[in-house]
Amino acid sequence: MKSIFLTLSAIFFLISCSNEPIGKMEINKDALDEELIDLVSRVSTTEGENTIGCLRFNYPFVVFLLDSLNEVEDFISLHSDPEFLALLETIDSTNNISISYPIKATLNNGELLEINNNEELRESISKCAQDEIVGKCNNFLKLCTWTVVEASQNAEIYIGTQFKETNSGALRYYADNVYLGTWVSLFIEETLHLNIFTIGNDSPNSFWNKDWIITSFSENSFELTHEETIITIEKNCEMNCPIDDLKGCKVEENSEIAVFNLKDFRKCIGYNITLENPVSILFYKTQEDANQNINAIENTNTFENTTNPQTLYIKAWNTVTHDSITTNKPRITLKAISCD
Repeated sequence: MKSIFLTLSAIFFLISCSNEPIGKMEINKDALDEELIDLVSRVSTTEGENTIGCLRFNYPFVVFLLDSLNEVEDFISLHSDPEFLALLETIDSTNNISISYPIKATLNNGELLEINNNEELRESISKCAQDEIVGKCNNFLKLCTWTVVEASQNAEIYIGTQFKETNSGALRYYADNVYLGTWVSLFIEETLHLNIFTIGNDSPNSFWNKDWIITSFSENSFELTHEETIITIEKNCEMNCPIDDLKGCKVEENSEIAVFNLKDFRKCIGYNITLENPVSILFYKTQEDANQNINAIENTNTFENTTNPQTLYIKAWNTVTHDSITTNKPRITLKAISCD
């Protein structure tokens, strides 16, 4: 690397492709620390789960190459994210870089930022990244259904329960009954929180209606903690809502029997989402039973059909007033099929 003589008062002119000066460059020995190197690397890359895509650097700008004592050895004009990322990957214990401020960056909404020092750079990227994470968390429920797959011992009864967002944006929580609620994530200082609120006064409401902390998350799962309770929730996109028939694989090729999970099917049933009381969705073998609300099917997790096909009748009930609620699916036909 060529050696150049620089002093704190030295001023260089950054020359554009047309050889016209486009600005002044002043010496900056404030090296990027490890955290800041990680942040700018995540902005400069376009691949991987840790990418920060809500902010883009505006090029060109200049960086100084520093030795182990943070003395300037050289400078480089950067013109793209790949160039910046390649330079960041060369940093080790014997060298570092600093940035010739001010630089400019653009947020996803088109807002132009002027960044004048390392702390402004850190603050701009961190705030943008937090906003991006909150947006992802708040939109999780729009992507398939989310199911509790692991829980600490005091919460094991909630394994298998589900969260789903309706088309209108309301939260539905599926346990023994169906509950309406809200799901809001936010940062408090550096900690990501998730506030869950479900309407009602029974035990699922008292359990979930807390300020949870999100300790880890990805596109497919996240972990919640509250005091000693730990919950892992995973995305489940396998359950598609059938238009007419709910199909299941025959338990044996020569049999006409299949096992159906009616409990999971409840999220395919629409009803009045403004209802504030929990809703009980029940399945019946006959229309008469449904009308009288008697002989509801109990083993909804592992229901076996008795004829093939078999029609079941669906009723939704307000658990407080016990009124019947109109649904978009008053019946469903079960069909056992060969799955070879």
